[in-house]
Amino acid sequence: MKNKKTSIGSELVRRLKGFADALETTDDLSQRFTCRSVKLDLKPHPYSGDMVRNCRKILRASQPIFAQFLGVSAGAVRDWEQGLRRSGGGA
Repeated sequence: MKNKKTSIGSELVRRLKGFADALETTDDLSQRFTCRSVKLDLKPHPYSGDMVRNCRKILRASQPIFAQFLGVSAGAVRDWEQGLRRSGGGA
């Protein structure tokens, strides 16, 4: 009977060690783990300034934070929203 409650952190460490051991000893991980893959067929499309602004507002992000999330400059987000540039690399 267990009197000591296992912490979430120690349980994560235990499971990660089990996964690391499996990586070192098993060629086919599907023998020990359920492996799933999902393939998304995503095609980028340009957003209008209003769409960019609405997306940013839904996320409650400032232009600089939204830009950092997307990996672009805050100026690019500002230009998209003002209609000076198109999102998606368009001119």
